[in-house]
Amino acid sequence: MSTDAAAAVPAAHRRFRRVLPLVVGAWALGVAFGFWSLLLKDRHPLDPDVVARYFDAARVAPEAEAWLRAQAPLGATAATVVHVAAPGCRCEGAAERHVATIAAAYRGRGVRFLRATPAFAAAGPAALVFDRGGRLVYFGPYSDEADCGTSGGFVERTLDNLSAARAAAVPKPLAIGCFCLPPAATAS
Repeated sequence: MSTDAAAAVPAAHRRFRRVLPLVVGAWALGVAFGFWSLLLKDRHPLDPDVVARYFDAARVAPEAEAWLRAQAPLGATAATVVHVAAPGCRCEGAAERHVATIAAAYRGRGVRFLRATPAFAAAGPAALVFDRGGRLVYFGPYSDEADCGTSGGFVERTLDNLSAARAAAVPKPLAIGCFCLPPAATAS
């Protein structure tokens, strides 16, 4: 082996050691951006201001109750859950799976399930829960877990309260949930 070849190996090694951290750093940033854009972009803190602005049951109740009466007669349902669809929202798939889980557990108890995108619902995916008389008792996210988790959800607790003839108290969101805000809200 010539001395020129032996001297070239350490120089190539030094260049490799300088470039490697840049390559690894660029890869890590790319993975972090991908994770954020695919999984975290549409997760929002469910603080009281967000809930009051986008899931205001008192503001929505008259229109929601009239909308429900126009959709179908109440009949002998124990409650009605309306899945407020959010087409194009990354959270919709997880919400649809959550609705299917809730429906499997509560349809046998006389709960009716509908899917709609009513104009009065400013954010979604979300749930509207109406009692036997068609009164809106809950409007908001499905759960306080990330990505519309399927356990410990607000809708299930509301339905359980209704079936036990307890007042359907609106749960206080405490964590982060997956929903899409209207375009005007996301532009700011």
